[in-house]
Formats: sequence, structure tokens, C-alpha cells
Amino acid sequence: MDFWDRMAQAILGFPESIILDEPTVGLDPKQIIEIREMIRKLAKNHTVILSSHILAEVREVCDYIMIISSGKLVASDDPEKLEKKIGGEGFVEIQARATAEEVKGVPLLEITRTKTTLEEVFLELTQGKAVESEEQMYDSDI
Repeated sequence: MDFWDRMAQAILGFPESIILDEPTVGLDPKQIIEIREMIRKLAKNHTVILSSHILAEVREVCDYIMIISSGKLVASDDPEKLEKKIGGEGFVEIQARATAEEVKGVPLLEITRTKTTLEEVFLELTQGKAVESEEQMYDSDI
């Protein structure tokens, strides 16, 4: 039985919630796009719970994220808020042909604005380096 057969069986009775565990593992890029579209469509009429270690995938399809570490909920919010809570508004990276002390008055080669990724948020929260108190990390809806 392939993925689509299993999915059809799972939603046949129009359940309130659908749980998907690593739904894109082993798929080619075209199939991944199809699965993402299907998840978005299902989310209009069902609660879709997606379990995945592929954080780019989570960022792409989820509008609310819960991060669990060692069996405990360590953060929950929408992706943008989680990224801002850990990394603020982001960082500016400057590339120059000089040391950090010599940068004033030296031509800059590149200035890039970066923001914290979901991967960085996950690592920060699961490696025991909490930036904020536990109460501040949770969305008020929980």
C-alpha cells in the first residue's frame, strides 16, 4: 500500500485530526510539493499534526509549532515569533578586508542581513541554553 492509499484510508471517515509522521521522507521533489499542497488543503477542514525533524519542511507548511525536548514542551508559537524570541530582529554580517578593530574607514565587501532560522531556535531550546524563562516562550493560547 503506497502513501496515497494510506492517506485515503486515513481521511475517508473525515476525522477531526490527522497525524502525519515524517510525511515527506524518501520522496522526490515533485512528491514533496504535492504533499505540502495536500497538507495545506487538509488543514482547512482538519487539525493536521505534523511530526518531523525536517525543520525546513515544518517551516514551510506549519502555522503553529510546538518544540518538544526530552518529552517536555519547551516552546510553542508561530514560526516567526519563535525565530524572533530567540534571535531578535536578526543580525547584520559585514565582510571586509580588515580585522574587527580595523573596520572603521575600510571599504566593505559585503553587508548581509540575516535572521535566526528555525533550526537555530530548535538547537537553542533543546541544548539547554534557554534564552528566556520558560513562561515567556509559550504563546498565551496554550
